[in-house]
Amino acid sequence: MLLNYAYLRSFPKVFRALTGLDVPEFAGLIQDILPRWEKAERKRLSRRDRKRDLGGGPHFELTVIDQLLL
Repeated sequence: MLLNYAYLRSFPKVFRALTGLDVPEFAGLIQDILPRWEKAERKRLSRRDRKRDLGGGPHFELTVIDQLLL
């Protein structure tokens, strides 16, 4: 897949056209959001009414950064 952060950050003009952000701005957004996402994910996975054990169920194909990008 060519629309991922690792590939697109090599093309700053294309990155800006697709996202409206410069690569450093997006990197700052990642730094701000990633800890919050991890905390929310831990909370989501530790709730009592889960149907599956940790690690059960389908896994995402995209990284968190690529999910944010898209």
